[in-house]
Amino acid sequence: MNSDLLTPEEAAVLLRINRETVYRNLRRGRLPGMKLGGQWRLSKTQLESLMGAAQLSTPDVRAIDS
Repeated sequence: MNSDLLTPEEAAVLLRINRETVYRNLRRGRLPGMKLGGQWRLSKTQLESLMGAAQLSTPDVRAIDS
């Protein structure tokens, strides 16, 4: 099996979200995934790319000096 492919449970841990949230977003097409033998699989490389893109688009938040 390709080590780049994750189960939804493994993806949930990587993304730090609930497993059901992963499944819901897979069904809605918001997360890149594919069904192999009737089971969802997600590419770790693609998820890490999405996470990197999300960090780049997030405004820089700095602590306010008191």
